[in-house]
Amino acid sequence: MLNNDSETSSRRSTMPKPYCSVGAGRLTSFVWKSGDDHSGWRYQFNLFRLAANGGRVSQLFAPADLIHFVKLTQVLAAVIADDGCLSPIDRGVLKRLAADLDQMLSRAAKRPEVYACPLSESGLLRTNTLNHTERSDHDDTTDS
Repeated sequence: MLNNDSETSSRRSTMPKPYCSVGAGRLTSFVWKSGDDHSGWRYQFNLFRLAANGGRVSQLFAPADLIHFVKLTQVLAAVIADDGCLSPIDRGVLKRLAADLDQMLSRAAKRPEVYACPLSESGLLRTNTLNHTERSDHDDTTDS
């Protein structure tokens, strides 16, 4: 009869190891690559959020994580495309996706006031901008 330590050790030795790990903000993803040149390569990945302390992980996300989803998607697309085991068409699609997301993220970084909205008490994003009508309603110099 095997003890629990032997069973756990045996299971760990048969589990495939991730090809790589990538992250953005508190989001992390492990990427697995399986297959071979003859049967083709297959990529799979997971997604989780690291807690601020204690090293715990969760699959619950907050609205503030959305920009990190975009960055993580950009990184995953670039990493998988650069591996070189995809068809030229699939590689091209992922490279284009990575480039487009990189451009979008660059624009967001140049205009942080548009993308860096504080969270409301409900945890939903608030906008930082007022439309013209709202501003004129609060302007003391408006004509009657």
